[in-house]
Amino acid sequence: MEKDYTLLYSSPQRGAGGARNVGIDHAKGRWLIFVDADDYLGERAFDIFYTYLNEEAEVIYFCSDCIFSDTQEHSDRSDIFNQMVRDYLECRIPEEKIRTHFFTPWPKMVSHALVQQHGLRFDEVVASNDVYFSMLIGFHAHKIKAVDEIVYVATVNKGSLTMRHDPAVILARFEVYLRFNRFIRNKGLRQYQRSVMYLLVRALKCGFSTFLTCMGLMWKYKQNPFVGATKWGKAAIGIWKRNRKYQKYITR
Repeated sequence: MEKDYTLLYSSPQRGAGGARNVGIDHAKGRWLIFVDADDYLGERAFDIFYTYLNEEAEVIYFCSDCIFSDTQEHSDRSDIFNQMVRDYLECRIPEEKIRTHFFTPWPKMVSHALVQQHGLRFDEVVASNDVYFSMLIGFHAHKIKAVDEIVYVATVNKGSLTMRHDPAVILARFEVYLRFNRFIRNKGLRQYQRSVMYLLVRALKCGFSTFLTCMGLMWKYKQNPFVGATKWGKAAIGIWKRNRKYQKYITR
C-alpha cells in the first residue's frame, strides 16, 4: 500500500529548528505548514487550508487554540496571536506589527517559493528557533493575509520549552531576541524592537555567570537595555500573573 506521506529523520542535536529545516529541504508543494510534535491541527484545518490554496498572499495568518495537556482547559498561550489577527483585520494595528511579531510558525500557510527565494531557515538553537524565521517570512512577503478562523491546537506541558527557565533556554532566547532587534533596527523599524529586560532579570536569577553572558551579548549586538521601558510595569504584572497560573508546568 502506497504511503501518502514521507517520514524523515533529524538528529536530536539539531532540535526543533533542525527538524523543521529537514522538512523544508524535502518539501515539494506550494505551501508549508508547521506542526509541533505535541500539538495538532483542528478538525476543519484542511478544509480551511484548501480554501486558500490559490491565494496570492505569501503568508496567511490564522488563529489557534491552546490547552493544558493534563486538564484540557484553555491556556492563554495563543491569545496574543489571535488578538493580533483580529486587530489587523480591524485596522487597529499597522501591518508591520503582524509581519514582525507573529512569532510562532503555526498557525500559518507559508509560501514554499518565498522560503526558497530568500534561503530562509529556522535557527537550530535550544529555544526560540522560530522567532527569527517568523519575522523574516513576514518581512520578505510581498503580500500577506489574515483569517479569523482556528486551524491549530497547541498544548502546554510540564517541561516543554515555553515552560523552561533554565540557563540554556534563557541564553538561547536572549540572543535570538538581540538578533531580531538588530535586524529590525537596521531596516528602519526600531519601534518594533522587543524588550529584553524580562530575560535579563531571569538570567540574573539563573546565576551571575548567566547574567554576565547576557551583558556580553548586549554589548556584541549594541542593544539598548531600556527598549520598551514605558511598558515594563504593565508587562511585569502580566508576567507575574502568568507565572503563577503556569507554576506547576515551569521547570528550572
